[in-house]
Amino acid sequence: MQNYDTTVEQPVQDYTSTEKKNSLLSLTQKFLSSESLFGWGFILPAFILLFVFWIYPIGYSLYLSFLNWDMLNPATFAGFEHYETLLRSEDFKQALMNTAFYTFFYVSGVVVLGLLLAVLVNQNLKGIGFFRMLLFSPHITPIIAISIVWMSLYEVDDGLLNVILRSIGLPEGTWLASSDTVLMSLIIMGLWKAMGYYMMFFLAALQSVPDHLYEAGKLDGANRWQMFRHITLPFISPITFFVVIVAIIEAFETFDQIAVMTQGGPSNSSMVLVYMLYRQGFEYFHIGYASAIAIVIFLILVVFTVIQYFVSRKWVHH
Repeated sequence: MQNYDTTVEQPVQDYTSTEKKNSLLSLTQKFLSSESLFGWGFILPAFILLFVFWIYPIGYSLYLSFLNWDMLNPATFAGFEHYETLLRSEDFKQALMNTAFYTFFYVSGVVVLGLLLAVLVNQNLKGIGFFRMLLFSPHITPIIAISIVWMSLYEVDDGLLNVILRSIGLPEGTWLASSDTVLMSLIIMGLWKAMGYYMMFFLAALQSVPDHLYEAGKLDGANRWQMFRHITLPFISPITFFVVIVAIIEAFETFDQIAVMTQGGPSNSSMVLVYMLYRQGFEYFHIGYASAIAIVIFLILVVFTVIQYFVSRKWVHH
């Protein structure tokens, strides 16, 4: 019986080994086939761009975050010193809170205003294309030019906004000059610039809702609000999810208007993470510290995206 068992087991082992070799050989042949190489040829340019402009910069920033380097003297290893400094830094905590405040109101604003404008311009009226273009035009206007114009509007003494408020007997605003109002003033300007851009996404989504769904709603006795709530909002939820993700990333990248209008002031009340990164890296030349801030921003955005992805399963209808 023992000899019989031995002669049976050995061929099974050889057969399994042969199967593995054949499977590996088959995968190799498929990978190196003309069709596969043709496909990889199409993917390669995109992968090169992804590697050069995304994977490599993130990896290099992570490497720099563990160094002390001022771009002039040789770099020295710092370990987790920069991350420990960030956790203890009051300036970083304030910049993080300012960024969170800006992001919350900016994202909420562009979703609500973008959808509202899309509903208003989703009409078959003569000349409606002109109003759509008018609402979209701030998005294609250079942010530097917009910032300069809004700085003049926000002037405390002779700015247009305070002139109007003064003329109708209302108290004047301090706008960019006060720590209490500077962030909200920047948010208002940001919403004015961006709401037309996000309006176009919502407009495309609204125009893709099938008419027969509204007809079925009317037959069931639903009013406009009920149809909007139970038909329109669920149908455009994928676009809403897209807008939320893009708006969060855009809010975290806010830099130009702060660099032009406030430089993080007054008293760091408009200091956000990206402007803090810029100042540490290109004004103080703390490259390692600035890289640590960049990695923290990247991780925060990844966490936001992952949370949104899982939460979206409950309210996004594909």
